[in-house]
Amino acid sequence: MTENTVLGTREDDALSSIKVDFNSQPSYVKPIITSDPNERNVDKGPTKLEFASLLLLIILVVGVGCGAIAYIVLGILYLVQGYHIADGCDGSNLWAYVLTAVILSFSRLRSKDSFDKNTEFGDILCGLFCLGLLECGLAIWGGLELWDYSCDNINETNLWKFGLATFCLQTFFASLFLVIMPISLYCIAKYDSYGKHAGSAI
Repeated sequence: MTENTVLGTREDDALSSIKVDFNSQPSYVKPIITSDPNERNVDKGPTKLEFASLLLLIILVVGVGCGAIAYIVLGILYLVQGYHIADGCDGSNLWAYVLTAVILSFSRLRSKDSFDKNTEFGDILCGLFCLGLLECGLAIWGGLELWDYSCDNINETNLWKFGLATFCLQTFFASLFLVIMPISLYCIAKYDSYGKHAGSAI
C-alpha cells in the first residue's frame, strides 16, 4: 500500500466520522421569537370596583365636609336666636355648652393637620384617645345641661335640639375612641400574635 493510499484512507475515515446536523442551530444563535400581531400591550384602566370605591370615597369626603360646615353654620344661627331665651333660664348653661361645642369643632377640623406622614402610630393613638376623653367630658356636660339644668321654655327651641344633636355626636365619638377602637386594636394584636405563634409551631 502506497503512502498516498494510506493518506486517502485516513481522510475518508475522518470525513465519515463527522456528522453534520443541518437542522440544529449553533449555541450562539438565539431563536427568533415572533410575536402574535393580535396580542398588543393594552393599558387597562381602573376596574369597576376601583372606580366605585373612589366614587364612594369622594362622596364620603364631600358629605363629611358639607356636614361639618352645616353644623357650624346652624350652631351659630341657633346661638343667636336662642340667646335671650337661654339668658332667661336661671342655672342653665346650655348656651355656653353649645358655644363651646361649636368653637371646638374648628379644632377638630384642624386636628388632622397636626399629623403628617412622619407621625408615629403611637402618637396618633394617643391623640385620638385624648380626643375621646374630651368628647366624653363634653357629652357629660351636655347631658347635665339638657336634662338636669334646662328650663321648660328652652326645651322646645332649636338651641335645645341642636344641643341634643351635639350630645349624640359627642357620645358617638367618645365611644368610638375610648371603647370601639381599643377593643379593635386588642383583637388585631391578639390575632397577629396567634398567627405568629401558629407559624412558629409549624
